[in-house]
Amino acid sequence: MRKENIHDMKKYLIVIVSVLMIGVYGCTMKPNNVPEQNYHETEYEVVGEAKEYLTDKYGSFYYEVLGFFEAGWNHEYDLLNLAVEIDGQKESFSVQRHKTESGYIFQDNYFGLLIRPSFEEKVSALAKDYFEEYKVYATLTQNYPDNLTDATQIDDLLALDNLQNISVVVTVKDISGDMEKFESTAAAFVDQWSKEEIPSTVRVICLSCEVFENISRSNVSSVYVENQLAEYRKILK
Repeated sequence: MRKENIHDMKKYLIVIVSVLMIGVYGCTMKPNNVPEQNYHETEYEVVGEAKEYLTDKYGSFYYEVLGFFEAGWNHEYDLLNLAVEIDGQKESFSVQRHKTESGYIFQDNYFGLLIRPSFEEKVSALAKDYFEEYKVYATLTQNYPDNLTDATQIDDLLALDNLQNISVVVTVKDISGDMEKFESTAAAFVDQWSKEEIPSTVRVICLSCEVFENISRSNVSSVYVENQLAEYRKILK
């Protein structure tokens, strides 16, 4: 084979190898010459931004990432589902990333878990005037403004104009066996609670001694008609 042909072949092989290497490494980074609107963020990047948002708002705390759902035809926003352990029980919360004309904004409902003990204490302070033995469970699931953090007091929460999605469950231990008395007492309690003007769905459930002792936050939502003696329920707007 002529020397010129061998030289040309070597140059050809070098070009081919160079092109392949550029292709391989180019897939692992954002190309500088790709317009911003054509660049698609990876799941890793979006999740990383959500984590930074949580740290900036609440400081460092341990949580578990349960799953990520990208915005699409069935989601108007990117959704990151997480879990945190509170008092030995796993609690779920989420972070949403919404796209706006000026960029992305994040929202979360973790604050509802932080403020829950204070909210339950407020309900309990009223319930003690009506029931001898009871337990209070609240669920606050809405997304809250970014100015509400772990330093927020209960009065700051209740001052919100758009407070919503609060579920209040009061389980009451049956002592007298008088269901009419329970109904009237529960109605009086809810009427008094309504004066707080807090939008909420309130359930007051009368339980036998055995069921009452075995109720906890993890299973209170499964209290159905067959294992409750009576229930008084009202939606306060």
